[in-house]
Amino acid sequence: MDNVTIRVATLQDIPRITELGKELGDFHSDLDEDEFWTHPSSTPVEFTKLLKDHISNDNSLVLVAEDGETIVSYCLAVITSQPPEFNGKPYGSIKETLVTNSHRGKGIGKTMVSELERWFRSKDIYRVEVGVAALNDKAAAFWQKMGYIPGLVLRHKEI
Repeated sequence: MDNVTIRVATLQDIPRITELGKELGDFHSDLDEDEFWTHPSSTPVEFTKLLKDHISNDNSLVLVAEDGETIVSYCLAVITSQPPEFNGKPYGSIKETLVTNSHRGKGIGKTMVSELERWFRSKDIYRVEVGVAALNDKAAAFWQKMGYIPGLVLRHKEI
């Protein structure tokens, strides 16, 4: 992480984040034989709107990592709440995290998640959840290493 800096994303970062989002979408498409899941970056207009909304929302945080002047990673986190029929308590949700292939294994993901966790604590949020595709062994290993344990397991069936 010699030349890598982590910062809050700006609206000017959206085109590069969209490129990285496409990389994330392509990665998940390769895992998903049924092609059920499509990443929002496959529709750039909607993904741009989604990013704009999150960048300007006090209950969202979009971070980027720059190597020099090139954005090599992004993550998106939000504060949300359980439905009232459960306990209605707010919690943090890490929606997306991507470190581009050329920069993996350098501690960027770990540093970005630490920044997200610091932000959640500053908002009095002490539970954070992240979804991991069942076939994404690398992501599962990363999140386990970060101290995240399995919770709810979502199952599906094509009928």
